Amino acid sequence: MKLTFIFLGLFAFLSRTVIAQVAGGSTYAHAFEAIYLYYGYLVDMEVTGKYGELGSTCIPTAGKSVCTVWEFIKSIQSRYNAAATGDGGRMGALTRPDDIPALADLLVEQNYNTYDSKRMFAETVPHSHVLLKVTDILTNARDKHPTVVSGGILAEAKETLMRVHAERAQDTLQAKREAFGIEFGRENMRHIVVDNVRMEGGVATYQDIDWDATAIAATEGTSYNAQSALDGYRDFTRHWTDHVEAMGDEEVIPDSTRIHLRILQSIHTQSDSLGSLAACRAI
Repeated sequence: MKLTFIFLGLFAFLSRTVIAQVAGGSTYAHAFEAIYLYYGYLVDMEVTGKYGELGSTCIPTAGKSVCTVWEFIKSIQSRYNAAATGDGGRMGALTRPDDIPALADLLVEQNYNTYDSKRMFAETVPHSHVLLKVTDILTNARDKHPTVVSGGILAEAKETLMRVHAERAQDTLQAKREAFGIEFGRENMRHIVVDNVRMEGGVATYQDIDWDATAIAATEGTSYNAQSALDGYRDFTRHWTDHVEAMGDEEVIPDSTRIHLRILQSIHTQSDSLGSLAACRAI
């Protein structure tokens, strides 16, 4: 039984990897973001009642108090994208995600791409601000209506946002490498050391630049000090988008990269505001 469980887990991981490579790096980030939006919708409906801020376009099946996951997903897409997605398949009448990675797999299988903020809010809202609406709903409920987010729902939402963070961090790795080359010289890119980052509770793992190891590799056998190099790298990452915007005329990081970096920074901040995963589980 244990061997079977391990095999199925490995199969699911490989399936997600293959699909992500075919469908594009941000596919799973978008799927986890949609699940995060749904958690915000559930909490918002519980706190405010009918027609919460995130569910104004979603009409539940007759006799139901909340939309199913798939009803909600359909309602937040543009009409064009909603028509291009499937029928929800195995999601059925699901109203509480019990396996977040498996649900993300289903969303990808159903050709979910991304939401349409204009349809959701009757105006175009920047991506990180949409996620922030969810985070504000969750933190407000945690602080003022803790029973609403008890029973694991806050922890599940936190886990989902952590998975968003991991996917987007992985997506930006190559952009970080390129930006490093522009800032510190492309000849120094060979010194970049990439390592696995394991998130709290083993929720997700992604690859990122190991700045300590990179500083050692870049200064080894030279008269330069590794700590000085590391300080420069840390300053670079603290002002990441500022540095990207200040790149020279010859090599300019695309606007799309700056947007993704800002979104990643915002997600990191929002995840911190929810508290640790352990604290969320304790509620």
